Amino acid sequence: MAEIDLAVVFSRGWCTFALAFDGRSVSIKNHWASDRFPELLRCVNTLLDGAESVSCRWQGPVHEGHFIDLVADPAGGVSVAVHDFRHPDGSEFSEIWSAERGDSLFCVHVKLADFTIALASALRRVRVTAVDASGMIEDYPRPFPQSEFERIETRAARYGYHPKPLSEFADL
Repeated sequence: MAEIDLAVVFSRGWCTFALAFDGRSVSIKNHWASDRFPELLRCVNTLLDGAESVSCRWQGPVHEGHFIDLVADPAGGVSVAVHDFRHPDGSEFSEIWSAERGDSLFCVHVKLADFTIALASALRRVRVTAVDASGMIEDYPRPFPQSEFERIETRAARYGYHPKPLSEFADL
């Protein structure tokens, strides 16, 4: 069975969230000015707390962006969908802050355990390689959401996740 590949990368004020599974992939960016990274982690924790579905706006610096939707099922799976904003060039608040989804860019169904472990691994990489001693994410002027990360990592451990030792991070 295919494994989900998940990455979170910070560079030049942008946070890139990338997913790949079974030959399909998506890579979307969020600007630090509308920092949605902590919100995504809160959404995942809400899902892991038992919510059936969650949604996160993954917005650019003004109006362009995406919706990330996660829906858990009773069999231990999660459906992950990414849609464009319906009005990516909106000029009115009603368009910029619309709840309407645009085109579907990515949709997969995976085991919740696999998704949680992949996210915990991606977050561990960020924490070890891109967060300074004060807790700020380098090249993205925002603090790393440590408590949200710890909650995700704790849940991933229940699924068999084991954090990589520092020596295994080539970026160091």
